[in-house]
Amino acid sequence: MEPGLDSLKQEILGELRASGFALFFSESRHANPEHAIFWDASAHPDFRAFLSCARMLGISLVVMHAMTFREDDVEDALQDLEESAVEEEEKQEMTVTLREMNAFSGLVGSLDLSFDFQGNTYFYYLEADWYREFLDLRDEIDLMDMGEGFENGPDEPMGGYFSKN
Repeated sequence: MEPGLDSLKQEILGELRASGFALFFSESRHANPEHAIFWDASAHPDFRAFLSCARMLGISLVVMHAMTFREDDVEDALQDLEESAVEEEEKQEMTVTLREMNAFSGLVGSLDLSFDFQGNTYFYYLEADWYREFLDLRDEIDLMDMGEGFENGPDEPMGGYFSKN
């Protein structure tokens, strides 16, 4: 797989236009996964099969979101890492890894197509391996921050924000 999904994005755009689909560019629609159904892109990676399914259902509108990775994403992660409770040695390793990820700035890290049908949203979703690594690092940093409030145990209130009522 290429470092980014840029050429695949261009290929998908060409196919959508050639197939007569109306194309709507959107922010990510993953926020409400309650009625989301994801295409098994690892077993069936060809996006054309996903679009063929949409066409057979009579779908005319396909939504596309492509997340372009930015240096700001790395800077935000580094800031959060600096303020986190991650051990110093691990923090240094993560800092090096995050800084190396600046090489991917400007590339598409994740790409999704979606359409709505009978109350469900159907997704075709891909992410670059390096972007998955970035998200995993972000999750690790966030988990370390969340763990800070539990020094006295998970049942203890954190700074007066929780009540035992």
